[in-house]
Amino acid sequence: MARTKGAQNKVGAQVKDNLLAVFTRLGSTAAMAEWAKEHQTEFYKMYASLAPKEIDATVTHRDESALTDAELADIAAGRSAGVIESQGSAEELSELH
Repeated sequence: MARTKGAQNKVGAQVKDNLLAVFTRLGSTAAMAEWAKEHQTEFYKMYASLAPKEIDATVTHRDESALTDAELADIAAGRSAGVIESQGSAEELSELH
């Protein structure tokens, strides 16, 4: 009998449960951080393999003649005005770096 559309695969669910149980027994995130420090290349490969492969984005093209001097200055400085508007002020962003 076929699975109902959207129903989780029982084997896949069991594998995830088993991985979580082993992860917990091995020390959870603290142990993983120690391993990652010693195996950075492998950690980043694993991380990249789990990251979303598709990005849902809207790109708006504007001719440079339609940009303000402030927008052109942001571009020249490597900043995106859209990112600054959505994430906060430039001062708030500098605190993150």
